[in-house]
Amino acid sequence: MKKGSVIIAITGEWKTRGTSALLLLMMDATINQHIAYITPLSNNNILKEYLYLWFKSKYEQIRFESSDVGSTKAAITCSDVKKYIILLLLLNEQKAIVTDVEDKNAVSIPL
Repeated sequence: MKKGSVIIAITGEWKTRGTSALLLLMMDATINQHIAYITPLSNNNILKEYLYLWFKSKYEQIRFESSDVGSTKAAITCSDVKKYIILLLLLNEQKAIVTDVEDKNAVSIPL
């Protein structure tokens, strides 16, 4: 898996399944069978940060859709991940969203 990939936990209970993260390591990484990943291509017109925020915002929906109704174990499949419809905005709009979220999540430490 390449740096800049968005990883998604595809199995697990409690909070795990559906949790996503952005791989920011300076090198590639290895994953196991409980994780799926998406690596945006440089010419794909989607920012890795925007893609991560999209998955993060869909956590509850992903959890619900992958619940264990009629099954003994809840899980997301790689086929499920491929079917997610991601709203693709213009790059400047994606950058604005990422910047806005980063600004709102900034922590100020009182002196």
